[in-house]
Amino acid sequence: MEKLPQQLADHFDNLLHRNTIPNNTHFYYKKWLRYYWDFCHKYRHNPFDKDSLPLFLKKLQDKRQSSQQLKQAHHAITIFYQIKLSDNNQLINKNHLSNPSSLTSVNTSQEAQLFAEF
Repeated sequence: MEKLPQQLADHFDNLLHRNTIPNNTHFYYKKWLRYYWDFCHKYRHNPFDKDSLPLFLKKLQDKRQSSQQLKQAHHAITIFYQIKLSDNNQLINKNHLSNPSSLTSVNTSQEAQLFAEF
């Protein structure tokens, strides 16, 4: 699984607090962002392009995620889109998109199991 760059993870965490997302759901929102990031890298979609979201949600639906999970994933990624990137961050992320192996991989058993065929 592709690891989300720490700077983006930090920005997203701040956005969760600013958007008053309940603390007990932060784990799930971060999970959806990790899955989305991995999906975009695996299938070569731009994670900053809003046209990638419907493709991701379709994949989740194909994986038989519940409507509540789809709604939560959608909300998480729309919050992610609020991140305003500087030119430096855009360059860093373009490099990651063109060279996905430049990001370190991370596996957790639950994520690996859920997205084994992703």
